[in-house]
Amino acid sequence: MATRSHAIVEKALEQLRKCPELSALQILDNACRGHEGEDPDFESCDTVTGQRPHPAYADDTEPNSPFGELLRRAFAPHLDPRELMLLNLEDRSDPALAERINYLVEEWQNVIERFAARYRLWSGGL
Repeated sequence: MATRSHAIVEKALEQLRKCPELSALQILDNACRGHEGEDPDFESCDTVTGQRPHPAYADDTEPNSPFGELLRRAFAPHLDPRELMLLNLEDRSDPALAERINYLVEEWQNVIERFAARYRLWSGGL
């Protein structure tokens, strides 16, 4: 059964604001404490309207979300957040661009898998 992830996301983003000196991994460790083994639903919620999904991203684990940026910093600091914006492109007709996007998709999947494994989410991984 899926559980709400908002407690994890809200705690992580609050701690990021209050304790910017902490590493992304420390923030995630603190936010996920007590949620190990859960099956969270990270579908986003607009904090202003409370409506789902958030207008800018459908899932809080997407790279263009604030929580996604924490995941990137913790599990893939080698990825350039500006380059991850390529994932939003619809026209992928250029072969070189399509190849780069495929690489980024694979790398982001690795981020999610490392996140899931560390906190034993979704039965320990995807």
